[in-house]
Formats: sequence, structure tokens, C-alpha cells
Amino acid sequence: MRPPASFCENCGAPLQADMRFCEACGHPVETAPATTSVPSPPFPPPVQPQAAVAATPKATRGRRNLFLLGGSLVLMLVLGGLGYYYWSETSDSVSTRKSVSVPIPSLPSEPSTKPPATSQPAPPSVPQPQATPVPGDLQYFLYINPKFRYRIRFPRNLLVPQGVSPSGSGQRFLAPENRAVLTVWGEYLQIGDSLKNLYKQILREPDRIYTYKVCKPDWFVVSGYLSDGRIFYRKTLFQDNMFKSFEITYEKDQKALYDNIVNHLARSFENTRPVD
Repeated sequence: MRPPASFCENCGAPLQADMRFCEACGHPVETAPATTSVPSPPFPPPVQPQAAVAATPKATRGRRNLFLLGGSLVLMLVLGGLGYYYWSETSDSVSTRKSVSVPIPSLPSEPSTKPPATSQPAPPSVPQPQATPVPGDLQYFLYINPKFRYRIRFPRNLLVPQGVSPSGSGQRFLAPENRAVLTVWGEYLQIGDSLKNLYKQILREPDRIYTYKVCKPDWFVVSGYLSDGRIFYRKTLFQDNMFKSFEITYEKDQKALYDNIVNHLARSFENTRPVD
């Protein structure tokens, strides 16, 4: 007799006690001798179906392929990001180099039609006047001419002396940009000359319009406008057969400044005693 809880040796299906063939696979059931009956184990040995065994390596390969595919995508994204960063940096540097290194062609210069410059001797150095000071800042200095024996006070920081003339009769004084010119000089009386004759001769000069004129026995004064619109003032002294004169000319827009200066010049202009 076979124990009641046996299984098919071929497929492992449970068998009834009176079965001669397995209902699952049709395998004949062997009947064990009664004398050597061995109790069957309470549970059949674990048997893995072939389909399950075969599916195990396929699932493993699928997961492996999935990991490989995911890793490949991540690597491609990383490489793509690095490539884009490198490309943007390279393109920026290239554009920067192009904007800096491209030279601008210069236009050809036209040939000069001017004659070659020739070296000229430098003119003698002459003191030049500085900026026009205000009336309150004027600094008056005394100029004395020993040859013709006269003296006059002039604003040195406005009218700059240009040096004594070669004859020693006097000198000129210039304001900034020559907007005023002061001239002082002396001359000897010629035969037949007189202070009154000199006064009349000056009044006949055609390029002057006289607005003020007066003549005294030993001096005269005339003033007015020159033909270019500048104002002039002249005073002449007579002593020891010598004429001593000063004349100043200045632009009309400087009248407010030079009216006071002219008064100071006229009062300070006088004869001096002979030098022993």
C-alpha cells in the first residue's frame, strides 16, 4: 500500500491512494512494497518551474539594461552641458578677440602742398603783459628818463614796459593782447618850432577826431577817437627847448578802467631837474 499523501515523481502533483496514473501529467504511479513502506515527507521538495527559472536571467538582464540606459542618458546630459558651456565660452572669447584685434585701416594722407618750413631766428624775448587786473590791484611804478628829464608813474602789472628805445628818448608799455598802448618820449626843439606850432600841427592830423583840446604856455592836452574807434589821450610838456610827451590809446570797452589810469598818468607826468 502507498501512503495516502504521496506526490507524482514526474511533476510533483499530489496523488490519491488508489491512483495508478497521475491526473496532471499521466505518469504511471509506482506502488511500493508493503514491507518497505517509508513515510512520505509532510511537504514536497521545492521544485522551481522551468518557466520561473528561465525568467530570472531575463529580468536581471532587463534591470541591467535599464541601469545602463539611465547611466548613458545621465552621461550624455553631463557631456552635453559641458560641451555647451565650452562652446559658449569659446564663442565669447573669439568674439572678444575679434572685436579687439581687428585693425582699422587708416586712410592715406594727401601729399602736403605747403613748402618746407625754413628755420627762422627766434625773435628777441620781450616781456608780455599778463591778465588785466582790477583797478584796486594796480601797482604804480616810477619811470624816469634822464636824457630828456621827465618822469611818469605807470601801472606795471597792467602796462608792461618793453624796453628803452635805442635813442634813449623813452619807451613803450603794452597791456594784455595790446588792448592798450602807452608811449612816452622826448625830442629837441627845432629852429622855428614852438609849443603852439606843434599843437596846431597835431590838430591837423586827418585820422583823429578831437573831443577835448587845450593849449597853455608850457603844455597842451588833446584827446578823442582814432579812425579805428580807439580812444587816445596825449599830453606834451615844454621845458629847456625840449618837448616831453606821453600818449595812451585803448579800446572803447576799456574806458571804465583806463579813465582813472589816464588821470593818474597826467598828474604824475612832470619835468625833472638836470642831473649834476
